[in-house]
Amino acid sequence: MRKISILLMGVMAFSVVGIARAAVLLDFEDMPLPSPPGTYSQTGLNWFVTDSVKVTLDDFCYSCPPPVCTSTGTGANADDSVFPSLPTRNYAGATGIAMHTNNVNLVFLDPGVLGEPVHFASFLWGEYGGNVNLEINGDLFCGEDFTLLGPTLGGASVSVVSFGPTPGGGGELGKVTVTGVIESFKVGGQEFWIDNVEGVPEPTTLLLLGLGAVMLRRKR
Repeated sequence: MRKISILLMGVMAFSVVGIARAAVLLDFEDMPLPSPPGTYSQTGLNWFVTDSVKVTLDDFCYSCPPPVCTSTGTGANADDSVFPSLPTRNYAGATGIAMHTNNVNLVFLDPGVLGEPVHFASFLWGEYGGNVNLEINGDLFCGEDFTLLGPTLGGASVSVVSFGPTPGGGGELGKVTVTGVIESFKVGGQEFWIDNVEGVPEPTTLLLLGLGAVMLRRKR
């Protein structure tokens, strides 16, 4: 009886803690490079797939503050485009391939697509002109730089670290980290590079009811 009680208490404690699931990291290394450089290999599509994750393109807000959002979000021309950048220089401050966006937002998390929230998200960024957008849970930030972000956005906590100007000048590098319940997440900019987009799903709760039922039957 005592052993069964101890086991059931352990099961209950395990259930409350839950199971942490693996983080998802999008580093764009599997993306085909544009040919010729400066053009997106899937011109005309409003989505692409990287690391088995479908990323969609959405309208960009030029005017700050919003709601003047006028881009087409299709990546169909040079003014509204997204394409992998050449790995000879990573303009987001990492290594290898980064994604270059110009006047579009990248939707990395959409409840209609993924169906579940995350509790942590981060990305490296390089900003070289114009404005940037960040939308969390439907709450949109539109400004000249991520360093102008407040401590919260869409009910989640936001932390911005600036790494300073790029070695060659002309831009700024940094990292944005978001923690909390994140049900939707999109980001973009003008003359903007992004890399190492990370998301950590919320822990699942495993209720071992079947095991508990077996142990109760043994007790009887």
